Amino acid sequence: MSRNSGRAKRCGEQSIDWSLLELSIFRAAEKTLELQGVHVEVESGMTDEGDPWLVFCDADTSNVLCHFARLGGGKYVACVPFENVGTTGAALTDVLDDFFSTWPRAGMLCTSRVAVHSEKSRI
Repeated sequence: MSRNSGRAKRCGEQSIDWSLLELSIFRAAEKTLELQGVHVEVESGMTDEGDPWLVFCDADTSNVLCHFARLGGGKYVACVPFENVGTTGAALTDVLDDFFSTWPRAGMLCTSRVAVHSEKSRI
């Protein structure tokens, strides 16, 4: 009985939505894309498991540019559906840098690191 109740308790827990720091990092990535001529729409939400997700879409074509998620253990995932391109990591900035460095239209995403360092200096 205690084994089942412990499992039910873990399943019922909710993950925390994106933090302000994570959102500022995504905003820096969005600005970088817009500077390169991509009109970006952003959608976000929570999975049935309570993990936050965020999608960058091309506003002109409605195509998904990239899908991001933070999984329960703090692991970040980024992928482009139907392109077999993706990356994972423990730091959101690393995942964004890895992902966008392989994305032909974006190049290296250096602004995410600037956002993190400036945010850390305020803490």
